[in-house]
Amino acid sequence: MDFNSLTVVQLREKLSEFGLSKVGNKADLVARLEEQRAQMGMGIAATGSSSQTSTNSEDLIMNMKSINLAVNSSNPWEKMTVPQLKEEVAKYGIKVTGSRLKADYLIALQSYFKTDLNDRPDFHHVRHRNLRVLMIAEKPSMGREIAKVLANRRYIREYKTSDGKLSVSEFQGSLFGYSADFRVSSTFGHIFSESFHKDVPRNADEELFDAKIVKVPCDDSHDLPKALAEIADGVDAIVLWLDCDLEGEAICYEVLDCVRDVINRPPSGNVMDVVFRARFSAADEATDAMERLQKPDFRQCLAARAKHDLDLRIGVAMSKYQTYTLRRYLRGLDIPHISYGPCQIPCLTFCVDAQEAVEKHLRSYNYHIVVKLELDGTVVDAKSNLFKDKAEAEECLRRIQRAQQAQVVNVERKSHVKRAPPALNTVALLKLCSTQLGIGPKDAMQVAERLYTSGLISYPRTETTRYPAHLRLRERHRGIRENIPSIGDDVEYMDWEAAEKAPRDGVDAGDHPPIMPTGKSGHLRLNPKETRVYEMICRHFLASLMPSERYHSDTVVFAADGVEVSRTVQGIDDMGFASVISWQRANIDPGKRLDFTPMKGQSVRILNVKMTETPAPSPMLLNEAQLMDLMEKHRIGTDASIPGHVDNIIKRKYVIVHPETRRITPTTLGRTLINVYRKCVPQLAEPQLRAQMEVQLMKIAKGEHDFEEVRVHVLNAFRVQFKLFKESFHNYCPSFEPCFEKDPNFVDFNNRGAGSGPNRNGGFDKRKYDGPSDAGFEKRRNLGPSKPEFDERKRNDLPKYEAFDSRRNDAPKNQGFEKRGNDGASNPNLEKLGSRFRGAQDDAKGFFNPPTLNRDAFKPRFNPPPPQRRRSPTPPTKKIPLPPPVVDVKPQIPSARVQPQPRPAPPPVITIPGRIPKQEVKPIPQKRPPPPPPVAAPPPSAPWHAQTPAAPAAPWHRESAAVPAGRYQLPPPPPPPSVARKRLAKKNPDPVVPCYDIADDDDDSDYNPPNRPKKKR
Repeated sequence: MDFNSLTVVQLREKLSEFGLSKVGNKADLVARLEEQRAQMGMGIAATGSSSQTSTNSEDLIMNMKSINLAVNSSNPWEKMTVPQLKEEVAKYGIKVTGSRLKADYLIALQSYFKTDLNDRPDFHHVRHRNLRVLMIAEKPSMGREIAKVLANRRYIREYKTSDGKLSVSEFQGSLFGYSADFRVSSTFGHIFSESFHKDVPRNADEELFDAKIVKVPCDDSHDLPKALAEIADGVDAIVLWLDCDLEGEAICYEVLDCVRDVINRPPSGNVMDVVFRARFSAADEATDAMERLQKPDFRQCLAARAKHDLDLRIGVAMSKYQTYTLRRYLRGLDIPHISYGPCQIPCLTFCVDAQEAVEKHLRSYNYHIVVKLELDGTVVDAKSNLFKDKAEAEECLRRIQRAQQAQVVNVERKSHVKRAPPALNTVALLKLCSTQLGIGPKDAMQVAERLYTSGLISYPRTETTRYPAHLRLRERHRGIRENIPSIGDDVEYMDWEAAEKAPRDGVDAGDHPPIMPTGKSGHLRLNPKETRVYEMICRHFLASLMPSERYHSDTVVFAADGVEVSRTVQGIDDMGFASVISWQRANIDPGKRLDFTPMKGQSVRILNVKMTETPAPSPMLLNEAQLMDLMEKHRIGTDASIPGHVDNIIKRKYVIVHPETRRITPTTLGRTLINVYRKCVPQLAEPQLRAQMEVQLMKIAKGEHDFEEVRVHVLNAFRVQFKLFKESFHNYCPSFEPCFEKDPNFVDFNNRGAGSGPNRNGGFDKRKYDGPSDAGFEKRRNLGPSKPEFDERKRNDLPKYEAFDSRRNDAPKNQGFEKRGNDGASNPNLEKLGSRFRGAQDDAKGFFNPPTLNRDAFKPRFNPPPPQRRRSPTPPTKKIPLPPPVVDVKPQIPSARVQPQPRPAPPPVITIPGRIPKQEVKPIPQKRPPPPPPVAAPPPSAPWHAQTPAAPAAPWHRESAAVPAGRYQLPPPPPPPSVARKRLAKKNPDPVVPCYDIADDDDDSDYNPPNRPKKKR
C-alpha cells in the first residue's frame, strides 16, 4: 500500500481518524501515517478516503497488548511550530493566556504536566497584606473537618454563598511562611459531565464513535460554577483537597476551569504557579499535608477523561442500537432501555457462567464408613477416608464387619497457626460487608464515604494492604474505646509497643494507606448501618495488629482388616486475633474432645459399622464477595468503580440478589443477553478487552502512553466489534421475546387499518399509510402495497394482501381513513360499480368488497379485531313543507310586542328505500304550544305627504337594558325635553344639536355653556 498515491486532503482525513496532527506538507503527512501504521501493527488501506479496519477482533486485542505509544514527556514541544502547538493545546483542553506566542504555549504545556513542587513559591507581591487562600474539598463535611484541623482551635467564621448552596469557613493561619486568610469550601463531586452535542442525531449509533462531545453541568438545580467563582474572587492561591484518585484529579481541573478568570494572577501571568495539591488519606493528616504540598497531576486527569469518553461513546452506541432493534422487531412488548457497559457485561458474564455450571452439574455422592469403637469403657466414633465409588465403600464395609476387633495404628498431634488478617483495602471491606453484615457493595461504599467525610476512618478507596511506619496506635485505640466501649475488653492485654514496632506485611500499591479508624472521639450521630460498619472496621484494624491464633489437632488412627479409620479432635492454645473478630476464628468444635489415652498397638472392640452417603459438593451461584474477587482478578474496573458495576447489573434487572445469602441469580434477560453476545461477537462478553483497556488507561496516568492515541486505538478496536454486532444481532431478536411483557398501551396498526393513531410509545403516529415506517410501504393514502413485488420482501410480521383495490378509500370514514364529507364510499356511482354497503359490521371492519371479485381475497392474513357493536343509525326522513298558519291582523299598537311564532309540528316520517335498519327509531312526539291571541290588523296607512314625522329616537345609551320578551321589540317613546334643553331654546331659538356625555347619565351633563369651548370628543 502506497500513501504517496493519495492526495493531501485524503491524507489529512486519514490522520484525523487516528487523532494525529494534520499540519505539514505531503511528505510529512505520509511519514506520519507510516509511523502510525508501524506502531499500531494494523493494516491501513490506501484506497479511498476512509481506512478499512481489520475485522479480526483477536488481533486487535493482541495489538492493544503490544502497542508502543509515545510518551508525553518525550514530545518535542520545543521543535514544534505555533500551529502544531495550538493543536497540542486544543487536544488537552488547556487555556493559554498572554500574547499567545510560542513561549506562552510552551509555558502552558509545561506547567500543566509539572507535578513536583521543587521551588518555594514567592508571594512578595502581596507582602503588604495577608495572603488570601482558597481551599476546595470534595464534600462539605470533609471541608468542615479540614478547617477544624487546620484552624487548631482558632476562631472559625462560617457563612454561605449568595445562593445559599455552598458553605464557607474562614480562619487565619500561614502558608509558606506568609500570614494568610483561609477560605474553605467544597464541591459535591463532579461539576461537569460529558454529553453529546445537540447537533448529533438522536438515531445515530456508529456515528457516535466520532461525534462531538461537550461538557454540561452535572446539577441544574444550582449554578455551582458561579458559586465557586464567587468565593474565589480576589484570592491569591488555591489549595485543592480533592480525593487522591483519578476522579479526584479530574475534579481538580474542573474547579480550575470555574475559578481561573477571577483569581489574582501572579507576576508570571501563569495561573498554575499558584495552584497546589494536598495529598492526604484522612482529615487528621491535614497538618502534615500542608507541609508537603504538590502540583495537580494532569496525566491522571487525562486518564479519567479518556475513560469517560470511551465509556460514553461505546456504551451509548451499543445501548441505543440494541434497544432500537429490539423495539423494532418485537412490537407490542414493553421493552425498557437495554444498557451495555464495557465493565458491567463482563461482570454479568461471571454470574451467567456460575449459573450454567450449576445447571450442568450432575449430582453425585460421597461415601464414608463410620465405626463405633469401645476403648477402656469409652465409646468413640471413627470415620474412614472419602470414597467416591460406592462399590469400593461396600467392599471395605464388609471387610470391617468380618473383623471383630481394630488396632491402634498411630497417635499424632499437630500444631497449627492462623495468621492475623492483612490490612483492610476497598475490596476486602466490601466483601466483609456483604458476607458478615449483609450490605451490598453500593450501600457499603456509601456508608464508608460518610464515615470518611465525618473524619472517623481514612480514605476508603485504596488497594494498599501495608500500614505506614507510624500508626499512633495509642491515640487511635483511645478513640476506638470511647466510640465503641465493647471492644476495650477484648484487647485489654494487647502489647501496643510490640504492635507499633512489628514489621509491616502486605502490598503497597502507592495510592493510600489501608482503611483504618482515625482515632477521632466524641458523641457519634450514626445510624445503625453506619455503626455496624464502623465497628467492623475498628475490630479488623485491631485484629490485624494482634498475634496469630494457635491451636492443635490430635488424630488417632485405627485399622481393621487393612481398612483404616481415624478420629481427630482440635483444641485452641491461644485465641490471638480471634478474640476480636469471631468470623476469622478457626473452625473448631469445642464439644469434640479426646476423652481417652490411646496407646499404639492397643486393641479395641468394634461395636457397630455403617456406611453414610452424603451429596458431593456442587458448584454454587456467586455471591457478591466472590464476584468482586473475580473482577479484581481480571482487572474489571477499579477499587472505586467495582461497587458501581455490581449495582448496575442489579438495577437494570440483569441479576437478582438474595437478601439473606447474597447469592446472585441471573434473570432471563441477563442470560439471553450474554448468550446473544457470545453468538454475535464473543469478545463483547469476555473480560479480556476491558482488562486491556484498563491497563492502557493506567499507563496514561503514569505518563507512559499518550492520551489521544490510546483513546483512538481503543475506539477503533470497539468499532470493529460494533460493526460485527450490527451484522448479526437482528437475527437473534426473537429469542428476547420471553424476557418482556406485553405493552398495554400498544396499538397494532395492522389490525386497525390505515391512518394515524397512538404509536408504541404512547405518542401519536403522524403517518398517513398503513404499517410501520420500515415496512416498505409508500406514503399514500390507500391500503396495501403499491407494487406486486411486495410479497417478495420477506416480512413475516406484516400483513400481505393478495388483491388490491386502486380506488381511494372506498370505505366508511370512521375506520382511520381519510376525512371525507360523506358517510359511505367516495364514489357517488356506487350502484354502477356493482357494490353496496354490507351493513354495520362491514362499516366496523372498514373493508370494501365488490361483488364481482372474490371476497376472501381482500381479507388480511391476520385476525381482524371483533366488530364493535354500534347503535343503528336513524333512518333518513323527508320533510314536507306545510302551509303558513293563518294570523288575524289587528291595528299596530306602539307598546305592543310581537309574540314569537310557535315551532311547526314535525313532519311525517317517510323512509327512503335502501338499507333496512335493525330497529326503527320513532321520533319523540312534541307537545304543540297553545295558539297566540289574534292581533288586530293595522288601519290603512295615509299618503306619505299626510303622515306626521316620527319623533327622534333616544340615544343608544338611553335605551332600556331589559331583555325583550319576544323576538322583536318596538322602540320606546321619546323622553320629555330636559330643563337644559328648555333653557337653551329660550336663549337661542335656532335648533341646536345637543352634545351628550357618554360617561354620565345625568341630564345636566349634556349642557355646554356658549362662552366655553366645547369638550373634545
